[in-house]
Amino acid sequence: MNMQAILTETVRLSTGIQDAKPRPGQSALARDVEAAMGDNSHVSAVGPTGLGKSFCLLAPAVWVAAERGERTIISTESLSLQAQIMDKDA
Repeated sequence: MNMQAILTETVRLSTGIQDAKPRPGQSALARDVEAAMGDNSHVSAVGPTGLGKSFCLLAPAVWVAAERGERTIISTESLSLQAQIMDKDA
């Protein structure tokens, strides 16, 4: 399974729609995160509420954990967003 497949399945599970697909912005951000993880660089992104940014961060992190056995640090601007990622999205 590749990162895009993980993102797609995540969107399907979260929406309950079997043929749902990630929005273009979600796919682009996830690809940027995946690329940064591949060359040990950084990504900074801004997006509107409800875009699904958490999923865009988590899909590459899950893929890297499964493929390489590596951990990922996701830094957020608030404790509430950190809690959302840990308690709901992840």
